[in-house]
Amino acid sequence: MGRELIMALFLSLSLLSAPFAAEAAGIRHYKWEVKYEYKSQDCYKKLAITINGRTPGPTIEAQVNDTVVVELKNSLLTENVAIHWHGIRQKGTPWFDGTAGVTQCPIVPGDTFVYKFVVDRPGTYLYHAHYGLQREAGLNGMIRVLIPPGESEPYTYDHDRSILLTDWYHQSTYEQATGLSSLPFVWVGEPQSLLIHGKGKFDCSTPGLKFGLCNATNSECSPYVITVVPGKTYRLRIGSLTSLAALSFEIEGHTMTVVEADGHNVKPFVVKNLFIYSGETYSVLIKADQAPTRNYWAVSKVVGRNSTTPKGLAIFNYYPNHPRRSPPTVPPVGPAWNDVAPRLVQGEAMKARQGYILPPPQTSDRVIVMLNTQNTINGYTRWSVNNISYNLPDTPYLIALTDRLNHVFDQTPPPDGYDSQNYDIFSKANNTNATASSSIYRLQFNSTVDIILQNANTMNANNSETHPWHLHGHDFWVMGYGQGKFDINSDPKKYNLVDPIMKNTVSVQPYGWTALRFVADNPGVWAFHCHIEAHFHLGMGVVFEEGVEKLGRYPTSITGCGDTKGYQARIRHFKWEVKYEYKSQDCYKKLAITINGKTPGPTIEARVNDTVVVELKNSLLTENVVIHWHGIRQPGTYLYHAHYGMQREAGLNGMIRVLLPPGESEPYSYDHDKSILLTDWYHQSTYELATGLSSIPFVWVDEPQSLLIHGKGKFDCSTPGLKAGLCVNTTNPECSPYIITVVPGKTYRLRIGSLTSLAALSFEIEGHNMTVVEADGHNVEPFVVKNLFIYSGETYSVLIKADQAPTRNYWAVSKVVSRNNTTPNGLAIFNYYPNHPRRSPPTVPPVGPAWNDVAPRLAQGEAMKARQGYILPPPQTSDRVIVMLNTQNTINGYTRWSVNNISYNLPDTPYLIAVKDRLNHVFDQTPPPDGYDSQNYDIFSKPNNTNATTSSSIYRLQFNSIVDIILQNANSMKNNTSETHPWHLHGHDFWVIGYGQDKFDINSDPKKYYNLVNPIMKNTVSVQPYGWTALRFVANNPGVWAFHCHIEAHFYLGMGVVFEEGVEMLGRYPTSITGCGDTKGYRRP
Repeated sequence: MGRELIMALFLSLSLLSAPFAAEAAGIRHYKWEVKYEYKSQDCYKKLAITINGRTPGPTIEAQVNDTVVVELKNSLLTENVAIHWHGIRQKGTPWFDGTAGVTQCPIVPGDTFVYKFVVDRPGTYLYHAHYGLQREAGLNGMIRVLIPPGESEPYTYDHDRSILLTDWYHQSTYEQATGLSSLPFVWVGEPQSLLIHGKGKFDCSTPGLKFGLCNATNSECSPYVITVVPGKTYRLRIGSLTSLAALSFEIEGHTMTVVEADGHNVKPFVVKNLFIYSGETYSVLIKADQAPTRNYWAVSKVVGRNSTTPKGLAIFNYYPNHPRRSPPTVPPVGPAWNDVAPRLVQGEAMKARQGYILPPPQTSDRVIVMLNTQNTINGYTRWSVNNISYNLPDTPYLIALTDRLNHVFDQTPPPDGYDSQNYDIFSKANNTNATASSSIYRLQFNSTVDIILQNANTMNANNSETHPWHLHGHDFWVMGYGQGKFDINSDPKKYNLVDPIMKNTVSVQPYGWTALRFVADNPGVWAFHCHIEAHFHLGMGVVFEEGVEKLGRYPTSITGCGDTKGYQARIRHFKWEVKYEYKSQDCYKKLAITINGKTPGPTIEARVNDTVVVELKNSLLTENVVIHWHGIRQPGTYLYHAHYGMQREAGLNGMIRVLLPPGESEPYSYDHDKSILLTDWYHQSTYELATGLSSIPFVWVDEPQSLLIHGKGKFDCSTPGLKAGLCVNTTNPECSPYIITVVPGKTYRLRIGSLTSLAALSFEIEGHNMTVVEADGHNVEPFVVKNLFIYSGETYSVLIKADQAPTRNYWAVSKVVSRNNTTPNGLAIFNYYPNHPRRSPPTVPPVGPAWNDVAPRLAQGEAMKARQGYILPPPQTSDRVIVMLNTQNTINGYTRWSVNNISYNLPDTPYLIAVKDRLNHVFDQTPPPDGYDSQNYDIFSKPNNTNATTSSSIYRLQFNSIVDIILQNANSMKNNTSETHPWHLHGHDFWVIGYGQDKFDINSDPKKYYNLVNPIMKNTVSVQPYGWTALRFVANNPGVWAFHCHIEAHFYLGMGVVFEEGVEMLGRYPTSITGCGDTKGYRRP
């Protein structure tokens, strides 16, 4: 089995430890993935939003004062998401209320967001999506908060069950939302089914259904079963998250005793039918005291609407009867849909249980009367409060108020009432026009507020709907209900101020009113809205602000939309599986190492200061794996790749794009941004290549078979000796040319990276010039090239304008330079829209520069200068100079590459652990030399003595010291041969202060060639044949850092060193990095 490792890195250059340690007492930790899946809740197959594959989602169970942590990954592909914890007051954590636009920005696809809150009161609660109309797509569930151990409730029962009631539409939420926002208005209609805990039964014989969509025998839609033991008493926690329907719920032949409502204990009262509105929860006690020889129906039914939706049916199963055995009776008919009286009776029967709910304040400081009306705005149907239809702003109120972003929402306060004397609630409004607004009610902190919900006629004659209203962040006392128009002079005298129930959701009946009171004592910004999904979507809600100034700083995880984009620091969460798969990148079928089935792997895109979390599962069967995040320091273009053995050249690689914070701008402009990864490709496996390198006689890897442009190349399948079926040129889409589509006249930023294992490349686009603006994440003074020379490990951004004849396509070409090779050029198509992307250019691809012409490569290096104002000049002097002679050698007859005649061997125990824990025995303690015998070494000839020494020693650098590295190239063990070496430094950028040909002269060359005014900074630099390159860096990043040739075989054969600096300043390393060498003993099980 593969070992999963969570790797995390801050792009702000700090370390993220594992997200969560083992759960402490009182912490309930959930890890959820939200995504679309096909479900057949009512036998009809449709897309549902699931949590870990389920709808309803998992029931959260906790005890009072526990902390609930939900790590939520949004895998909805294109939709944002937010989850509201319905009934949880969020004392001290208003930013985790989960209301998009009010308390947080929605969670974008691919992101992981962590909700963390305390459940401070026992009872039955809910959770559900609070973005768009997603709640009705199945993103919902229940929360059960238990009393502390040792305490008891004022009622007894034997078992505790949760039942969620919902309605179910076959249309998608997109279709419904589009209809609601259209002219003419298209209402959502009645739900197709009612579900009891996620299960219903639609009539699959309904005419017009598409074949295969509805299957009455599907086990997903078998009736929900509530199994009971005869004689036992059950607490049923019943919640409703219908999107439209008010319901009655009954269990055939049984009565139910209501004991809890919205988390508060009530004086017990008995019902046959429980009336329940969207957003409400109840606990009822039911005794299994009927004939035990049969099962009974549990039935939900729509009330308050003349609905066509059939009843929801479940089975109340008396054990040991078979749970699927249908009751022998017809399901109960239930109450009439339009009989309001029993619903009002239930509301009035609910009283606070003595000793559990304090009476309300006897007077209030403010009264707000809210007229509920249906209206129009510019012909569009809306719902309104006091003739104002609510619009959420792009920037969440909680952030806007904390940061005083007053411009993001309407500052005119909404009215505290309406023209009661002249408004006829029983008739269609004379003027149906409403006003849209994002204004909010500002409540004095700790004040007592009365809300009067007044219902009225809709825009249809003789029609008034039932509205369930839910208040976030609070419970309120329900002081009274009434029919007709509320009279502010006489009706308050009828209030129940002695023992009113407390709730968070309450209904207002047709042509009626409901009065509630609450204390504004919870600092934050809280929505109050109709819980019918379409009504709130159409503007039926308000927002209260109270005591925001008392809050601490909100977490940056809630930002990222509207005006908050500029200061968002997000967690970018990736879950990768690394495994071997057969691929035909260049038409030749071979094993490649893939990430989630892809090579190159997914491009990581993040912003400065984001945290990138990569959860990596190794499914390579027998191979270990490590991934290096190449160049991560600041905004720009970077890479990632395998850094173990020779796995990089097997396809385990990809690109990283780090963007500026929104609101900041680059010193150049472009219309579109594209990433292109250049690689080379071998048909031999990395095992075969590595074995040859470690053999006597030495077997060189030779030249790559192909060059790939973003994972696509073309090998000649007519090559003699190929095994039949391994290579198919014309039919395999994997090796069709990579397409770079452009619109004529537009300017493109091409982020070009190279992760070749051997080849240095030139890259050009036929007929176009490229302006280089960035190198290894740093802005450079722009300069124009026809051919971009790029070495393994380097990245560049170039600007290219689509300014050539738009009637044709053009070639993009990569070509090997610095080696007299046999590898054919890599080809892609630079496609001018609207030409067909597969239309080949009418020309022969450009030949490109001569492979052995060093001059233009040196000229490109010397042309690169730091862009003024973006890169500071280097320190003018250094504290230490290390000259590194690059040579090919032998050790005991084996070919090796060396630095100053020392060929590098990695120890079994990682240096970082060994240095931190003072395990000095695990690597050579003799420091490597700071130079070589320059006077007597002829860099232009084969060495007289080719023997080298192996060592695992490291350079110890004084922390904060300034270090110069001089890379000196020399002849290999072949006459007249010196290779190009691209060197990459981990953990640092360096100034490239000079290049030169021949042997470096430490006395004269710094004076002649060093640029200390405006040198570029990079993390990878080449040293040309028989030449030298000088770089300077500050050893200011505590850690242990590799510096090595980025040619895969060269580093594998020992061409590298390691620097240590300031390790003593580091905290404790995570134990997840242990498990090899001397660290096995303290690896976490």
